[in-house]
Amino acid sequence: MLLIFLPVLGIIAYTGIEQRRQAAVEAQHTARHSAHFAAADYARLIAEGRQLLAVLGQIPEVTGAVPVPCQRTLARLLEGNSRFANFGVIGADGLVRCSAVPVVEGVNVTDRAYFRRAFATRAFAVGVFHMGRITRLPVLVLVHPVTDATGHVQAVMFAALKRSWLNDLAAQAELPPGSTVTVLDSNRTVLVRYPDPEPWIGKRAGESALIRAMNAAREEGATEAEDIDGVRRLFAFVRLKEAPPDTNLFLSVGIPARLAYASATAVTFRNQALLTLLTALALATAWFGADRFVLRRFDAL
Repeated sequence: MLLIFLPVLGIIAYTGIEQRRQAAVEAQHTARHSAHFAAADYARLIAEGRQLLAVLGQIPEVTGAVPVPCQRTLARLLEGNSRFANFGVIGADGLVRCSAVPVVEGVNVTDRAYFRRAFATRAFAVGVFHMGRITRLPVLVLVHPVTDATGHVQAVMFAALKRSWLNDLAAQAELPPGSTVTVLDSNRTVLVRYPDPEPWIGKRAGESALIRAMNAAREEGATEAEDIDGVRRLFAFVRLKEAPPDTNLFLSVGIPARLAYASATAVTFRNQALLTLLTALALATAWFGADRFVLRRFDAL
């Protein structure tokens, strides 16, 4: 009887493995779709910021020397753009001369890479996520230079993108509970994290299957690995193209492996439990039947 049921047990085990594999494929497909959606939303926000800055650079009351009309105009613009933390104008000397968020004292940004890059290239530039000196919030700064007829930079318009755009995006994606969205730089330092960003921002992810897959990938990929919080997840990741040169930013979406495999594990456990019960009943029936209808008669003879 045991030999009869062994092939069935093998089929159940094989089916369970296939179901787990299919569950992993489906979870990574969901993660990949969310990662592409996040990357596209990021690119769209960068494009919107670029267009806004280009338009602002053509408004005399914004680029003029009088700060009060500039501040009022930028404050009204900020009210209608909730994903941005601030808009402002930086002078050629690196001092912020106008800001939608009032500046208490002079703020100098000549040490910021995005300002130097905008000055050097005379073109739109994207910074990296850092703590804003005016807003005191983690922001991504976009800059667009304003040049005169001779091509000299007269001022630099800036827009500070909130980190919370990722929270809104994750809510729209309707990811399973326990899922994460992370942006990592070329050093694999966490720049943005959803949810619970505070414990992880600025920390290196360390060596893991996910980091090795990112380092080996050029544009995107998928893997199963242990996350920085110790939870095993199924990941999909894409490279963010709208980023400063040589930063090699990657955005990853992770879905808990426990949730992804839950259905397959439950089905496999149920089938194994039913097979065990049927095997036990079959063995008991065979044992009782053999004793009652065969052995007793042989004993009587």
